[in-house]
Amino acid sequence: MIPNCIFMLLFFFMVAGFAVLYKIRSASIVAVKKKYHWYLWIVTIVSVIIISDQLILKAIFILAIVLKGFFELINLDLNPYQKWRILALYLGVGLLSSFYFVWFNAEIILPIFVFVVIFDGMSQIGGQLFGKHKLTPIISPNKTWEGLGFGFFSAIMAIYVVINYQSSEYFSILHFIGFAFFALMGDLIASKIKRMANVKDFDHLIPGHGGVLDRFDSFITVMLYLMVIMLVDKV
Repeated sequence: MIPNCIFMLLFFFMVAGFAVLYKIRSASIVAVKKKYHWYLWIVTIVSVIIISDQLILKAIFILAIVLKGFFELINLDLNPYQKWRILALYLGVGLLSSFYFVWFNAEIILPIFVFVVIFDGMSQIGGQLFGKHKLTPIISPNKTWEGLGFGFFSAIMAIYVVINYQSSEYFSILHFIGFAFFALMGDLIASKIKRMANVKDFDHLIPGHGGVLDRFDSFITVMLYLMVIMLVDKV
């Protein structure tokens, strides 16, 4: 399964590269290349950490992401009541998500990560190429229904190549709809918080992307959905 994940990620970046070059208009080619290259490095590093299946390495990585996100939220210009409610909720979600990221092995986490990467990336590409109808014009005006559909279809096709139709309680069409929904909600919640604070990005740590929350918001909430699956199975 892991070699299939690597193949699908490489294929995704190849397709994304051609799509970006095709769609470039007035945007700076240098800025677009920088964003693309940084995203490639981020996905590669996270994939290597997941594949390593080293609990300490995974724990250090995900806790660093959660803590960095915490400080990004602290630095936002929000009123104290809003800020501490958001911080409390974020820490709860982030720490629970961290536990499940560390707990599950690569055979579970890596396909889910691949799904989120392709869903996010192809949703953006689909929206740029075909988007006409706004999904949430007030919260995130760049998202479209066409992009959402294109991203979900692409991710579902990719994930079934990845898992090679292997049976798993976590790999069903119902759960992948759940993964997509939680990924979208993570992105929209992050967009809403940034609008409340009147900022474009949470931070400037990652060139072309922003802060860690700009890059990992969807994956954190998807890990939360994995927790929900576990809790429901135990009931």
